Amino acid sequence: MTSPDPYNLEYRPIHCFGPQDLKTFYRSRIKGQIRGEMVVDSIDQEEVPHEVRQPKLHEPLKEEITGIHPWMMGGEYLPDFAANEIEIARVVLQSTTMDVSSLRVKKRKNRYFYRIVDEYENTFILPQKTSTHPLKMKTVISIISECQMTFHDDGTSPSELGLVLPSISFMVSEHLPKSDILGFVSVQSAFYPNLDDYFAEMQSIWIDELFGEEYPE
Repeated sequence: MTSPDPYNLEYRPIHCFGPQDLKTFYRSRIKGQIRGEMVVDSIDQEEVPHEVRQPKLHEPLKEEITGIHPWMMGGEYLPDFAANEIEIARVVLQSTTMDVSSLRVKKRKNRYFYRIVDEYENTFILPQKTSTHPLKMKTVISIISECQMTFHDDGTSPSELGLVLPSISFMVSEHLPKSDILGFVSVQSAFYPNLDDYFAEMQSIWIDELFGEEYPE
């Protein structure tokens, strides 16, 4: 398939674990989607409560905000980070409960180890599991586009690979208009600033190439 251009697919962060600005630090360590956005948007202007800045919420606070809106829990039920592990990218679905999948990296001595987790205990096989340097953007794209998911409840897998295309394919099968499909899936990263734009353009290309340019807007 055609890849959108121009994008710096060879871009590689200098580091993921060295000194970071506050927004990068919290964006790569807070599980909750809405909570993480609030912290990143506010951290330069005001004092954010300590408990809100933590990677995970304590149960009393989690129970308190659960009733506000289902989206408030998006990402909060992801598995906890392992020691010396951070998130380098996430895929967010604008579903009823704002489902989140998280691409994480753990540094051990001179090697990086990668895994994908979600909120449903599904398992993922990655096309690349380790590296000796931070990944190039094109490799992050490959992992997100080509990983294979197995559902926890029944052991089956989607017919399409990756974290983005299965959702698009399902919505097309439901005959939703293109305007409803675009924007349903977003890909976010504290380390790869062009990642979301890349996948936003690719979603439109996938719909046109896989399902025809006459697909209803």
